[in-house]
Amino acid sequence: MKWGAVVPSRLRPAIIWAGVALLLGGCAEHLAHFPTASPGASVTVSGSLLRPEGTGPLPAMVVLHHCAGITEVITDWGLWLRSEGYVTLMVNSFAARGRTRNTCATWVNPTPEEVALDAFGALAYLRSLPFVDKDRIGVIGWSYGALASLLASGDSFVSQVRPEGGGFRAAVAFYPQCSYLSPATSIPVLLLLGGADYWSQPGVCGDRAEHLQRAGTPIVLKD
Repeated sequence: MKWGAVVPSRLRPAIIWAGVALLLGGCAEHLAHFPTASPGASVTVSGSLLRPEGTGPLPAMVVLHHCAGITEVITDWGLWLRSEGYVTLMVNSFAARGRTRNTCATWVNPTPEEVALDAFGALAYLRSLPFVDKDRIGVIGWSYGALASLLASGDSFVSQVRPEGGGFRAAVAFYPQCSYLSPATSIPVLLLLGGADYWSQPGVCGDRAEHLQRAGTPIVLKD
């Protein structure tokens, strides 16, 4: 029997999130809690911390989910990043606000800007860990989370947040809408697009990325 026949779709993200905790042995040290970076918001964000073997200091990645929340795709990537030697913090921006998913149409509650602020909260948390290399932390996101990763890569957004130790050192965005691609960034940005994607408009991303590349912005595009 398929799991979709017995598990309501609205419950699947929560079940997967609980499964991650079981996978990690339910240890408190693997369940992270940190404040969002917004100075005017008292929001505590949760995340699942995956640590590879080794004493460090180790590079790290902040993982931002898509509009369906923490799903199997996100956990699979988190586990893969850990296998590649990265400390991985999978941020759950919905749980902190009493949600399990977004409508995937409005991008509200939280907005991509709020998710980007959650990412900077995760960045500060990772920098507090003795086994993390504070100067080698990147951010990666999918769709809705990709918008936030692009925001987090922009110099203007970083200057507003003013994170201690500076911003992220690299950003990866899977099939974002490239209106969020900053015209000014000091870090490498990797765009991963689907050529047949009719929603995120990869052609627009390609044109915008090419323009920024000519201006010297460190952007790489793959489709």
